[in-house]
Amino acid sequence: LAIADEAAVKDIVVNNCTFIYYPECVQVIKANDQLQLLKHEKMRIADIRRKGLYGIPNTSSAMESINMVYTWMNAYQIDVNELLLLSKTINYYVQKDNGEKVPASRKNILAMFPNRRDDLRKFIEEKKISFNKEADLSQLVTYIGTAGN
Repeated sequence: LAIADEAAVKDIVVNNCTFIYYPECVQVIKANDQLQLLKHEKMRIADIRRKGLYGIPNTSSAMESINMVYTWMNAYQIDVNELLLLSKTINYYVQKDNGEKVPASRKNILAMFPNRRDDLRKFIEEKKISFNKEADLSQLVTYIGTAGN
């Protein structure tokens, strides 16, 4: 998906999933009048493993990959035997109605709602909310929305 003028697009909806474009694209997981839970997924190359002798992957730097062979008349493209190890990272953010996006953490949630600090602290401890689990964060956002201001 290519967007010519990102500033003109508020959000994109695909199969009931809403995505918002910040400096990166984030998915709205849960939203209420007071708070939105956002998820950012990113893939990166964690390791490149070259296939060595007998096709066994090897991370050794002693191997050299050559993808082009030159002769005095021609150049030949050859296939490099490499395996890419991809790593997926997921970061969760919360956004209040003022539009500021901050990482979803206990400290940030409590700072966003200073008048409900004790109530939220008690809920987080009782429910053993993990700030790395989508279901737990979704439950927290639902609680914040239903408990009022």
